[in-house]
Amino acid sequence: MNCFQFCGRFIIWGLILCTIAFPIAMFCATVYIILYAISGCCPGCEDFTETVLKGVQLPGTAVRKLVKCD
Repeated sequence: MNCFQFCGRFIIWGLILCTIAFPIAMFCATVYIILYAISGCCPGCEDFTETVLKGVQLPGTAVRKLVKCD
């Protein structure tokens, strides 16, 4: 991988992290807190709650991609 590919991927993942991943994670965290409390009463909500958890973990995925330049 040459320098231009490395820098390009680093910049792209950095922009994704700042502009997309953090806002989605903040929204999903709020929804996750509410659904996590409700899923104790409603077992049918657990699958959707796990899906929302993936949105909360999105910045971690973006940072791993940023560091590895995938």
